[in-house]
Amino acid sequence: MLVDKKTKFMKKIIKKLKEELDKIPDSCDIGDIGNTIGIVIGENVDDTPGYDKDSFMSGLKHGFSLIDGSHK
Repeated sequence: MLVDKKTKFMKKIIKKLKEELDKIPDSCDIGDIGNTIGIVIGENVDDTPGYDKDSFMSGLKHGFSLIDGSHK
């Protein structure tokens, strides 16, 4: 991916995440948030390293590990 294409790709995903997360009702639970994020990311991943499902999942696990103390 070219840098400009990567920037457009990321901006598109971030915009869509914001839009969809804003639609979640206050009565939701954390699973609803995860589902919304999964749908948006799932619709936009491709096979480019750093922009694929595995990269997203790795980043998510990394973030959790930093918070829960399991980071190695």
